[in-house]
Amino acid sequence: MKQMIWKRISILCLVFVAAFNISAVYAAQAEEDLFVVTELGEDVTFHTQLQQDALEAGAEHISEYSNLGKDELSIPEGVTLEWVYEGDIMPETYTVLLSQEEDLSDPLVIEVEGGSDECSCTIQNLMLGTDYYYTIAAGDTVSDVYSFTTSANGPRNLYVDGITNVRDIGGWHTNDGGSIRQGLLIRCGELNEAESVEPCITEEGIAVMRDILGVKTEIDFRWTEDNEQGGITESMLGSDINYYSEPIGYITDISPDTASIAETFHLMANVDNYPIIYHCKIGTDRTGLITYLVLALCDVQMEDIYTDYAFSNLGQIEGKRDPKRLDKMVNDNFAEYMGDTPKETARNYLTSIGVSEEELDTIVSLLVER
Repeated sequence: MKQMIWKRISILCLVFVAAFNISAVYAAQAEEDLFVVTELGEDVTFHTQLQQDALEAGAEHISEYSNLGKDELSIPEGVTLEWVYEGDIMPETYTVLLSQEEDLSDPLVIEVEGGSDECSCTIQNLMLGTDYYYTIAAGDTVSDVYSFTTSANGPRNLYVDGITNVRDIGGWHTNDGGSIRQGLLIRCGELNEAESVEPCITEEGIAVMRDILGVKTEIDFRWTEDNEQGGITESMLGSDINYYSEPIGYITDISPDTASIAETFHLMANVDNYPIIYHCKIGTDRTGLITYLVLALCDVQMEDIYTDYAFSNLGQIEGKRDPKRLDKMVNDNFAEYMGDTPKETARNYLTSIGVSEEELDTIVSLLVER
């Protein structure tokens, strides 16, 4: 699992994909470290300052930090590694090895343009609450091993060029002390323009989705009768990606679309479909309601569910969302299935539309780690 997750890190630098002999790195380390590295320490956030402020204000107030969804504010800031090289000759390139293992096994190898003694490298799409280790090399001279730990404060918002409102639903906490596994279910906005085959996602974004996040399956909730999804029959990510059109009507009345909701959970019960991305147009309400069902099913704390929903305000959603809207959607659509807890409500509703108890248990076992 860790090796699979590690492959889902993207960077803003040029990634050099190559076999690398880690023992050679240690052998090449100079007796005197010629790198002065800015150490990051613990609880390193990749959220922007605005995102941090919005999250600290709480789910009910996140919308106050957006311009009514007119600006793209959902992209993370990333984590920046900085160093000064004190060697006599400036290298043409620096090589950074980044790993979740202290021995630097299974590293991400990053080449950074040299020519200066002061350099930096910004890394996107890191995991929440995770230890990272890295070294920096200039030719045969290699730095000591440095480390940092990312903050555990969600959401794990992601940067995929051309798509708004992208985030992993992993990292949220369950009521029994567990958490949702990261890197398996990703919610986002549309990959192609509504009523068109014109892609929103760029080539760089496709590379992140395929090669970094490792996406295997796309579930599209956009409506087909009015051509909202542009009449596409395969994913913008490529014909080898599993593409499922599962239309859900606008939230005022989703009852006719129970077959699509049931099929979505059938797909989520199949381990071979992961990692999965799912979306509607702006990735907020229809996507939000499915996310509510998933997180409630997994017994995620309600405050986290509200925060995940409200974070959409920072994407380009052309509007405002707050927890009361999510409550209304849940009450309007699941009123007759209400249990004593959100978990009971989700199970009552999903079993009523044909998702088996075995499938629900499988989804929980796939997504929840304790």
